[in-house]
Amino acid sequence: MRGEGLQNPGDSRTCGKEFSNPSQLEHLQSKYIGTGHADTTKREWLVNQHRDSYCSFMGHFDLLNYFAIAEKESKARVRFNLMEKMLQPCGPPADKPSRRRTETPRYHR
Repeated sequence: MRGEGLQNPGDSRTCGKEFSNPSQLEHLQSKYIGTGHADTTKREWLVNQHRDSYCSFMGHFDLLNYFAIAEKESKARVRFNLMEKMLQPCGPPADKPSRRRTETPRYHR
C-alpha cells in the first residue's frame, strides 16, 4: 500500500523528527547570524535582512549588471555603493532609553 510507511509509528523516517527540530534550529542559529534567535530585536533582524540582500545583489552578476544600467553607474561603483550601505543599512542606531525609571512625586508637600 502506498504511504504505509509514513503512518507506521515505528518507522525510522518519522521517529525522532519532533525532537531533532529544536537542535537543528539551534545549529542554524549558531552557524548563520541572519536566522536570529529569541532575543533578536526587530532592528537586528532588519539589518541582517538588508545585509543579506546586498550580499545577494553583489553575488549575482546579472543583477549587478541590471543595477549598474538602471543607475547609469559602473559595476564597480554599484558594488562599492552596496558595500557602503552594508555598514549601516538601516541608518544609525537609535539611542536607547535609560532603564532607570525616574518617578515624579504625585503629591507636592
